[in-house]
Amino acid sequence: MLQKRDPLFLQAYEVIKDKILRGTLVPGERLVETTLARDLGVSRNPIREALMLLMQDGLVHSTASGHIVHPMTIDDIQEIYECRMMVEPFAASLASQRIQPSEISTLYRYIDQAESCFASGDIDGTIQANSSFHNSIVQFSQNQLVYSTFKMIDNLVVVSRNIEMKVHHRPPNYLGEHREMVSLLEARKSHELHELVMDHIRADWNYFKKFSEASEKELLMVNAAQ
Repeated sequence: MLQKRDPLFLQAYEVIKDKILRGTLVPGERLVETTLARDLGVSRNPIREALMLLMQDGLVHSTASGHIVHPMTIDDIQEIYECRMMVEPFAASLASQRIQPSEISTLYRYIDQAESCFASGDIDGTIQANSSFHNSIVQFSQNQLVYSTFKMIDNLVVVSRNIEMKVHHRPPNYLGEHREMVSLLEARKSHELHELVMDHIRADWNYFKKFSEASEKELLMVNAAQ
């Protein structure tokens, strides 16, 4: 149940958003206002306002029969990876020339967190640490426009990682590449880093495609009720 601190619609927005990003509410799942209102202990009005904000984030769609979690077609996933391949390698190159020692330590901490979470079976924690790692590299580019561009797709990137880790069971071999990225950042080897980040994202996309039927249009995650 929500508390009376921030406006109720903002609290509802954060709760529903968190459920989508964690995969508790899965792509394509119907979002019933009355059910959400009952679960959160509020009226339907804050829920409606929250769903409007989530539509602006690209996480929720409005259909003739109501709202659903963004269904994430294979075309959507491809567009996400294409955007990542445009933004992240360039941002990493910039970061290699501007990053500070304390920021290097931050990146190593996220890698350690991801490895520890994966070893303990905490997939949500692994995804969160992985997302923080990639997000931070873009932020450390110190280019606000590049970072703002990345943030436009950041939520959908997290949803795609949920599908990759929880449905396709991606092994953690990519974490070794994260350490290599930080080593190149420390050495300020921008060209090598650009290539590694590009290959890293491309490998992610290729892994995703391998587990997706060529003719399949909807990539639904495992139903939360199962």
